[in-house]
Amino acid sequence: MISAIQNLFFSDQSEVSAQPNFDSIEYFRQISHALDELNYHLSHKNLHILAPDEFREVRSAVDECYKRAQKIWKTAPPSEEISALKAKAFTAKLGGKLAPETFAQPGFMQFITANHFHHGCQAVGLQITGIPLVLENGDVIEIPWNELNIEVDPETEMKTFFLRDRRVAFKTDKDFMLLDDYTLNYQGINHYNAFTSSHLLPLDVRDPAEWNNKCLLEVWTAVTQDPNDVGGCTGQHAFFVLKTSQGEIFSHGKYPRYDQVSNLDYIFFTGRKRGGFMAPDWYSFLPTDAMNADHTTFELSEEVFQYVFNECINDRNEENIPFSLFHNNCISYVKCFLKSRLGLSLNSDIMISSYLFGKLPSIIQTPIKALKTWLYDSLPESLQFMINVAFFPTYYLFNVFVGLMAKTLSIWNHARIEGCDLSFVNIFTLNTGVDHPLVLRESLNALESDTPIRIDTIGG
Repeated sequence: MISAIQNLFFSDQSEVSAQPNFDSIEYFRQISHALDELNYHLSHKNLHILAPDEFREVRSAVDECYKRAQKIWKTAPPSEEISALKAKAFTAKLGGKLAPETFAQPGFMQFITANHFHHGCQAVGLQITGIPLVLENGDVIEIPWNELNIEVDPETEMKTFFLRDRRVAFKTDKDFMLLDDYTLNYQGINHYNAFTSSHLLPLDVRDPAEWNNKCLLEVWTAVTQDPNDVGGCTGQHAFFVLKTSQGEIFSHGKYPRYDQVSNLDYIFFTGRKRGGFMAPDWYSFLPTDAMNADHTTFELSEEVFQYVFNECINDRNEENIPFSLFHNNCISYVKCFLKSRLGLSLNSDIMISSYLFGKLPSIIQTPIKALKTWLYDSLPESLQFMINVAFFPTYYLFNVFVGLMAKTLSIWNHARIEGCDLSFVNIFTLNTGVDHPLVLRESLNALESDTPIRIDTIGG
């Protein structure tokens, strides 16, 4: 299937990938035809039961078609042909079974895009023909968009969607974004708050034979940029995926509670904010080509797995959970959890100076790196330490300055959560680091083996 789709418009791989002409009518036709063929094949498959390798291959082909079609509709003027192409691309992301006319129904496209529903459905192999819902009694239904009754609050413009029997299906804000009390998983939209519900909602359920009916803990690190670039404080994450021997898959990660942040918190951005634990973790739904992700797998005994699972639930149910940029972020949580619960000592720390240097544009980084290389190459190895000695005062003062600035910008927080990641002792002893996913990934990779790492006892 995939090779046939790829041959439709990747036959001349070098020419197309090097500089495709997105304004070309022929290129438009190729992408449109590829999407037609792709949707036909998708409509005759059950994505949720595909073997993992085939599912990844299908997902990759869909992402490639979608990405190329997206470049066309973002640059071309609106037209019926462009709308049709966009509908085909979204249909592929949603499993290939949705009727094209659905996208013309009022509010449907806004709902899909506001909730990134196409990415979420694709991630768990959910193929929709309407809106999939998990009712309060556990029944799973699918209802056409145009059969939902909508009532709009005249003051807040919040929208309530009703089933035919007047039961509430779900609620959204004025822009069609689902309220926090509703969460997507492999069955559809659940009445479940990913932050505040007391239990963990499974992301997916699959045949546990895919992982040999074992209990697995996967530690994921993800960045949405160059994997060698440490810069930036967004688009970086670490989280857990837990797989039971019965086939349930859960994901769990730490986030700031953006709904409990004030404008001043953005000024005092290094201070502690209110945090929480999201399950399923949002990164589980991101398209594969949107991030650079990697994971390390641990095989746990049933006893240890149940302990880890319960600890994740206990953590999410704590009150006044802190979150901050340096040592109370998602990476900090993963590292500390593995240390305190499983006895694994891992490193995730990078100096603030290196972190900030990674944020500089390449036009500044490149000459500095070149100067450093030239200085080292100009001296014999026995004398290279002199460079470090000569630059240490500058290095020290810069880190102290950055540490003091960071502490100053943490003196106020809206959530009134006490404490600061940096003490004056930390600052003047250069213990001023940031927990970073790429450093954690490097530390995890040092543990890697050809098979999952086995853990049979709590605390290691």
